Amino acid sequence: MSATYEVHDGCTTLISDAAYAKYDEEQREKQAEILMWATAGSVVAIAGLVLKQLLGA
Repeated sequence: MSATYEVHDGCTTLISDAAYAKYDEEQREKQAEILMWATAGSVVAIAGLVLKQLLGA
């Protein structure tokens, strides 16, 4: 089994490749969710501006 060594705060942590892959996948999912919500927010804001223009307010 291969592993990754991570050094932080003067400590060394041994992480198996399987655990590191799982952590990496979780981080990608979190980033995708953030992007999804940011995009949804932008769409709602643009739709609001378009409606405002259409209604002449």
